[in-house]
Amino acid sequence: MIITQTPYRISLFGGGTDYPAWYRHNEGMVVGFAINRYCHVGLKYTPPGQGVKYRIVYSKIEDRESVETIEHPAVRGVLRHMPPPHPVEIHHMGDLPAMGGLGASSSFVVGLLYAMRILLKKGWCSDSDLALQAIDVERNVIGEAVGDQDQMFAALGGFRVIRFNSGGARIEQIKIDPGFLCDLEDSLVLAHTGKARYAHEIAAKVIGSIPGNQETLHSMVEVANEGRAALLSQDLAALGQCLNRSWRLKSRLHAEISSPDIEALYTCGLRLGALGGKLLGAGGGGFMLFIVPPEIRNRFIKEIGVPCVTKLRVSKHGARILWNQQSEV
Repeated sequence: MIITQTPYRISLFGGGTDYPAWYRHNEGMVVGFAINRYCHVGLKYTPPGQGVKYRIVYSKIEDRESVETIEHPAVRGVLRHMPPPHPVEIHHMGDLPAMGGLGASSSFVVGLLYAMRILLKKGWCSDSDLALQAIDVERNVIGEAVGDQDQMFAALGGFRVIRFNSGGARIEQIKIDPGFLCDLEDSLVLAHTGKARYAHEIAAKVIGSIPGNQETLHSMVEVANEGRAALLSQDLAALGQCLNRSWRLKSRLHAEISSPDIEALYTCGLRLGALGGKLLGAGGGGFMLFIVPPEIRNRFIKEIGVPCVTKLRVSKHGARILWNQQSEV
C-alpha cells in the first residue's frame, strides 16, 4: 500500500489570471497558500483472485474491468496516462468536502500521480514537474478547463506568489514574519455557502469571457500585487481590503460566479466584523473565506449561521508519501 497526503489550498488573489488563454498574452499573478487540510490517496495492487481489475473507493465504490468504464474522471484520466501492469485498488479520503473551492480535484490528481509514480517505479521528479504533469493530465487527458495554480500549491505547498506569462510560471515563496503569520492564521474562517458546484464548468465560461474582461483581469493582477505588499508589511486591515476588492472584481467575470445567496453571506460576514472576504475557487458555491479579528472570531462563527472551518494553518509541505509498503504481485 502507498498512501500520499496532498494539501488543499486557499487562493487569496489573482484566480482567473492563471488560465493560458490569459497569460499567453498578458501577465498573470496568483497569491495563495496550501493549508493543513488534506487529500489522502491509497493505492495498491489488487490481490490475485479478488475478481475485479479496478476498484475505486470514494463517496461510492466502483468495481470495473476496464479503464474506460470508470466513472471517476480523474481516476480514469490518470490510469489512461499511466496504465498499471496489474489490477489496482484506489482509495480517496478528503479532510473537507469536494467542490468547495479549495482545489480538491487537483490535489487528488497530484496525490494519485505521485502514488502511481512510486508504484510504477518511475523514479524521482521535482515538485514542479509533478505539478506540470498534473496540469497536463487535467487539461489534456481528462479534458477539463483548469488553471495552473491549484496543482502548484498542491505539489509544492507553502505560501507563494506565482507569476504567469507566455514563458511559463515563476514561483516565489513569501517569507512572512512568523508573528504576523500566526495572527493571519488565527483570523481565517471558511464559511460554507451550502452549495456545491463543478468548478470546471464555471471555469470554462470564465475562460470564454476573457476577451471581454481584459480591464478586470488587469485590475485583478494589480490587486494581487497590493495584497502581496500588505502581507509583507504585516497589515491585516489592508489585506482584508484587498480581499474585498479582489472579490468584487472576480464576481464581474461571469454572472454565475456569484448569486443573491452568496452576496447575502458575504454582506453578513462584513456586517459581523470581518475585515474582508471572498468566495474561493471558480465560483458558484463552496467555501467563502473571511478574515476575522481573532478576538471576535467565536462570536462571528456563532452568528453567521452556516458551517464554518477554522484552525487553519499554512502547510509547509506539498504532496508527500505517508506510507510505502508494497507487496510483490
